[in-house]
Amino acid sequence: MINSLEKTSSNEDLNNSQYTGWGDVAAMADSVLLEENNDSSFGDPADFLNFKEEDAEWFNAENESENVKDVETKTYSPEVVRRALEKAKLITEALLDEQSFQDMQSKGEFEEDDVDDALDTIAKVNAISYEDWQQKITAKDEYEYGKPYAMIVRSARSGKPYNPKDIQHIYKYTSCSLVTQDNVKLYHDRIGFVYPAEGIVAADTGDMATNNEAQNTDDILSFREVPLIKPFNEVLENTGKSTGYGFVSNYNEVVVQGLPSAIFYYDEADSEEAKILQELTGLDIIKLYEEAKEIDQIV
Repeated sequence: MINSLEKTSSNEDLNNSQYTGWGDVAAMADSVLLEENNDSSFGDPADFLNFKEEDAEWFNAENESENVKDVETKTYSPEVVRRALEKAKLITEALLDEQSFQDMQSKGEFEEDDVDDALDTIAKVNAISYEDWQQKITAKDEYEYGKPYAMIVRSARSGKPYNPKDIQHIYKYTSCSLVTQDNVKLYHDRIGFVYPAEGIVAADTGDMATNNEAQNTDDILSFREVPLIKPFNEVLENTGKSTGYGFVSNYNEVVVQGLPSAIFYYDEADSEEAKILQELTGLDIIKLYEEAKEIDQIV
């Protein structure tokens, strides 16, 4: 059996970057994402320090017409806001006790005709869901191999290491997935970065078509939907279910701001690559546990 937590030297700058609440999350400027170039090969990790915008595949994607320098904050249409408000009502009903939910209803918060007022209500609901996630995500220092856990991870492509800190000036938002010992469905490979729950700005059961070049949260969804933080349990239980505006997928999506707190991998074959990521970042390494795979190995 592998040790429950493989810890090595930590990067003080990364580990000391802690956020304390929803207001801080909304204001965070440090963050990161890299969607690696399909044509790049696994070479010297230092090569990634010379990362260029044109190397990212989404800059040339057919459905992207704006360069990161040209991104402007847009206003939401009343129809989009109304749709988001209806979803926010369902989120609130799922998370609050009956009396608290009725209090919000009696104040007419889910019947707002004014766009700004409706967006204020949606922000309140996101804050409620945000706190729900804080209580249910496993902090890296609390993780024990073989024990139940829930983590927000950004899976990377094997053979293409990078340091998130080096590219945070390009990508403010990172697309991640919620994983547990029973729900390991990743966008890329079984190695990458663990992100703290404090950075969450949106979450849904499937692919949200996130615009990772966005410069503020109003623009993070490519289809101009209002970002919502769906409840933790809903995202976990309905992983892979269409969001209605993203792409069909078998994974969920959690969008975060901020830098990662650790490196993760599942399979021993990826342990050496995890060490390469550690050389680039100075982050701790965590070997995550998958219940189904452990059972297969025993059988």
